[in-house]
Amino acid sequence: EEISSFLFLQKEMFQKVSDGVAKIKIFYKKEWRWIEINYKTDSLHNRNIENWKEQNPSLIRKGKKCFLHFPFIGDVKLSKNDEIVIGVDLGLTNSAVCSAVDKNGTVIGRKFINQPKEKDRLKRQLGKLAKAQRKSGLTEKPNIWRKINNIQKYISQNTVDEIINFANEVGATKIIFEHLGKIKGRGRLKQKLQFWRKNLIQQRTIEKA
Repeated sequence: EEISSFLFLQKEMFQKVSDGVAKIKIFYKKEWRWIEINYKTDSLHNRNIENWKEQNPSLIRKGKKCFLHFPFIGDVKLSKNDEIVIGVDLGLTNSAVCSAVDKNGTVIGRKFINQPKEKDRLKRQLGKLAKAQRKSGLTEKPNIWRKINNIQKYISQNTVDEIINFANEVGATKIIFEHLGKIKGRGRLKQKLQFWRKNLIQQRTIEKA
């Protein structure tokens, strides 16, 4: 199912009220508002990650429904049954570099995932956005932003598909991602887009794996 929109909720945009109840800050009716929401926590409790550290969630809209996706940080211990694992590095030059490692720590395969044409299109759209903003002084350019979001979604989904395909090819039992950390300061738009894209790739891989 296609994702309609994706928003990474920074610390100042998400407040947990209680288990299954939270407040999120979104732009609604031309202003930023705090909205109280209810969400299911069943999937969180069933993943055996009680001792892991919860990170800020992402708000994802699919059609008319919205979902909160929570990333977690924790130590992964490989069992004797984990013959092959995939380590994924979400880089800047490549969308992802996947390394297949066997139980002895030997790298048995790598896959470089990139979408140069789409990234070139994204660069051009960002240039158009900057030019339009300088000319008019307005930050809202819905047509350009729609194209940017569509390119972002394609790059993310294609990367997820390639990661899953590679894991299936080598018979991996686990996929391990790097810890993304946080954006320091306000950050440039390009950096924010890369960060949001990395979060989306992780979340979509978790859903699909």
